[in-house]
Amino acid sequence: MKKIIVAFIAGAIFATAGTAMANTIIEKVTASVRSDYKVELDGKSIELKNSPLAYNGSSYLPLKEFAQLLGKEVEFVEGTIMLKSIEEAPVEEVPEEKLPEEMLKLLDDHVEYQEEYDFKMNKLIFDRIVAVEGQSKTTDSEELAKYEKQIAGIDQQIADLKAKYPQYAPFFD
Repeated sequence: MKKIIVAFIAGAIFATAGTAMANTIIEKVTASVRSDYKVELDGKSIELKNSPLAYNGSSYLPLKEFAQLLGKEVEFVEGTIMLKSIEEAPVEEVPEEKLPEEMLKLLDDHVEYQEEYDFKMNKLIFDRIVAVEGQSKTTDSEELAKYEKQIAGIDQQIADLKAKYPQYAPFFD
């Protein structure tokens, strides 16, 4: 019986200690969702996916969503909210007259190479088409003769049927 009482007291101590510690870290509040609040960024109205909150005289915006609009990256690591600037490498356009001569020559050479390549590919394609057409002409003439013989045979069969069944002859004309 003593063991049960000791276990009960120990459990009660651990249970209340955890609750007491959590109470100091996290506090529940009651805030109002204010979908009627308008938010502007640099004079432009923005639409947030999540509405702002109002609590105890202060307004609260959804941090991640708003930070991304400001060009920040948001991370939550081990209880710390970290905002980082998103750095974009600046892109600088160089006018053609400021390109080094070597670059211009390289570009010209590439254009010439591409034109020569395109010409050769078009010639190759044309030559292959001509070769295929040449093959198909010989094949086509042989097949044409074969089909003409078959058609002549069918025509002869039709003529024989017309002679055998003259009453159906008008349907074949």
